[in-house]
Amino acid sequence: MEIATQGRTVVGRIELGQGLADIVDLKSLDGSFGRGLDIDGVDLANRPWVPAEFDTADQRAKWYHDYYNNTENGRQRQLAITRTRSVMIHSDGSFVSEMVEPGKYVFSGNLFRDGRIIALLELHFVVPPDRAEIEDAVPLDVGKAILTPVIKLKAGDLAPDFTVPSLDGQTIKLSDYAGKYVLLDFWATWCGPCVAETPNLKSTFDAFGADKRFAMVSLSCDFDRSAPAKYVKANGISWAQAFLDHNGGKDVVNNYGVTSIPQILLIGPDRKIIACDLRGSKIKSVVATALGNR
Repeated sequence: MEIATQGRTVVGRIELGQGLADIVDLKSLDGSFGRGLDIDGVDLANRPWVPAEFDTADQRAKWYHDYYNNTENGRQRQLAITRTRSVMIHSDGSFVSEMVEPGKYVFSGNLFRDGRIIALLELHFVVPPDRAEIEDAVPLDVGKAILTPVIKLKAGDLAPDFTVPSLDGQTIKLSDYAGKYVLLDFWATWCGPCVAETPNLKSTFDAFGADKRFAMVSLSCDFDRSAPAKYVKANGISWAQAFLDHNGGKDVVNNYGVTSIPQILLIGPDRKIIACDLRGSKIKSVVATALGNR
């Protein structure tokens, strides 16, 4: 156990993005919003599980000990957990977090209404190294955190253009596929349902990949490009692959309103969306119908 008794007081303010003023009350955020401050770049939501063969309490305890002490991923997660701080949000949208140690942090969260995410918040900032008691008395103002509305695209909407880096070091632009049907796949290697769709995507590509009217593009939401690169090679995947980094990639995810993955959609030659939320055998059948191969 580690008890933190030093660190900066961090303050800032939440502002509502366009169109949210009529449906979101800042006073309601304290009880329904925010996960707190996490170390930037460390994924706390996904971790390896204890293998099934470790079926006794002693074995599981040893596995956890070895994972958190002898692996880099485990050490990073342990550090991130100990440095996570709660955030208090006031009725005017201002927020404060106490005893925040030096380092890179992200303040993030989702706002739900009627069972779906309607807005996202993500603010990255750095707490500089301590300068003794002077900084203890002066809160660090990290500025505005914009609560951004989630755009839920539907059939008939124009698919937003994007330019993203491919896994092989090139550039992928949606506009380069003008005049073609494009199957767009938001995914990640850590996402079980995404991996489960690989056979359906491969079957679709095997059936229609040679058709000059058709293209497939997968957009990886992994935290490191080496993970999708390894997966693609190991599984013999040959359609276009892109990596959505934490800079421009975030804009693509927001523009498409992707709040969960897999998100697979078919875009028409006029860049209008034909179908969203495709899964299973429906992926291939929708593409077949669009191409006239019923």
